[in-house]
Amino acid sequence: MERNLPIIIEDKDMPIDSYKEIKNNRGFTNIIFLLSTVSTSIMWLIIIYICR
Repeated sequence: MERNLPIIIEDKDMPIDSYKEIKNNRGFTNIIFLLSTVSTSIMWLIIIYICR
């Protein structure tokens, strides 16, 4: 019985992304990216040299 039901497809628009928030926080995003890169390198150095 469930196969006979009509399928209703709604026409919804995608929400518009606001890139202004990303542009305003570019400095903060760059600092977080650099800190994560440095912390990952330190982690790998610890794994390679200390945990032999």
